[in-house]
Amino acid sequence: MARGRVKEARILRASGALVGEGPLWDDARGMLWWVDIKGRLLHCTDPADAARDTTLVLPSQPGSLATCADGSLLVALQEGLVRVDPTRGALSAPMRFEMDCPDNRSNDGKPGPDGAFWVGTMPDRWEGHFTGGLWRLAPGTAPRRVLERVGCPNALCWSPDGRTLYFADSRRRRVMAHAFDPTTGSIGSAHELLDLATMPHGLPDSAVPDGATVDAQGCIWIAIWDGACILVLSPSGELLHRLELPAQRPTCPAFGGCGLDRLFVTTARYGLQAPGPADGALLVVDDPGTSGLPGTTLAWPSHQPPCLTEQEDP
Repeated sequence: MARGRVKEARILRASGALVGEGPLWDDARGMLWWVDIKGRLLHCTDPADAARDTTLVLPSQPGSLATCADGSLLVALQEGLVRVDPTRGALSAPMRFEMDCPDNRSNDGKPGPDGAFWVGTMPDRWEGHFTGGLWRLAPGTAPRRVLERVGCPNALCWSPDGRTLYFADSRRRRVMAHAFDPTTGSIGSAHELLDLATMPHGLPDSAVPDGATVDAQGCIWIAIWDGACILVLSPSGELLHRLELPAQRPTCPAFGGCGLDRLFVTTARYGLQAPGPADGALLVVDDPGTSGLPGTTLAWPSHQPPCLTEQEDP
């Protein structure tokens, strides 16, 4: 990564999001999808033309989303998974997958290299118990809870070869690297990649790892909530660069644009006493000095997802 070339972030849309999250580049449309969790909104942003932007009000809090081959979206809401027709704004009935924890909501999630939609869940309140988990959702199979006793799932992303899954529990302030089988979606042994509690970084004690993405060289870009920055780590955990941001609470970065050579960053203003212009905005870094990886489009059936009712514990 050409760290010396990284340009500063600027405001692309002053959206005023309460908790912007889940940025996902849609290469077929040339648009960026993202959500406002607390605002219950699904945004579609055209980086080149604000007049083409759209916003859909959702019935409950969205955490993450995935694009499907037929052009529809899967959105993980508080009460379950829904399918969205972007052209009509129509939503399917929710497919519930975590019925044993009704007070939980969806948080960070992404389509995986195994063709499944990976969704993290958490207590709706930060102070809640560690009742969340990481779920693997795939058509024709029962939902599988892969990790449990999670406080706040974040930083979900994969290495370029799909053999390492990165995952953070923000309440524990750590990012872990798990062995991953991209054919079966099985998770193996894990080791610690980042621990904000011990790393000398000059960040406040309230700073936690939030969303993350991986670039074409395999480096991990991690948004630091309450840290006003993105930390760029090597696959071995070495700190390569610290990208300062004008927003105190960045939530997740995502590469997009033609060539995947722009970096988009969602942010939050939720809980801030005096939010600034960039807090809650969608930010962009026009020249991050590297490019991203092509996203995974899920080959789910064109009809609404199968009813997800059975649960499997790890």
